[in-house]
Amino acid sequence: MKTANCEHFLQLQEKSLNLGKTNSSLENMQKNNPLHGKTLESILQELVDKIGWIEMNRRVPINCFFSHPSIKSSLKFLRKENWARIKVEEMYLELIQNSNDYNNDFHQLGNVQEKRPTTAST
Repeated sequence: MKTANCEHFLQLQEKSLNLGKTNSSLENMQKNNPLHGKTLESILQELVDKIGWIEMNRRVPINCFFSHPSIKSSLKFLRKENWARIKVEEMYLELIQNSNDYNNDFHQLGNVQEKRPTTAST
């Protein structure tokens, strides 16, 4: 009887160790996920601040971005309609990617010495 309990305990311990490995690999995956830790509300607010309701409606044509748009009405709709939430998250990721490309270009240009025209002194 003791041997069976020991074996059962060892199996449980092994399972918990395997779960630990799974959790750590999930944590590593989440570190690379730009949406990790972002609420839908913060994503919407950032989109509104950067591109506005009109552009958001142009990219993802849904009524809550067009007719009397608000964060509250958009959240209500996006929480019900998974396909729309996915489109908004894709739009946000695209915005982040384009922003990172712009920042990288800016920083690369910052390292180049500007050539200013020389003025002839008289």
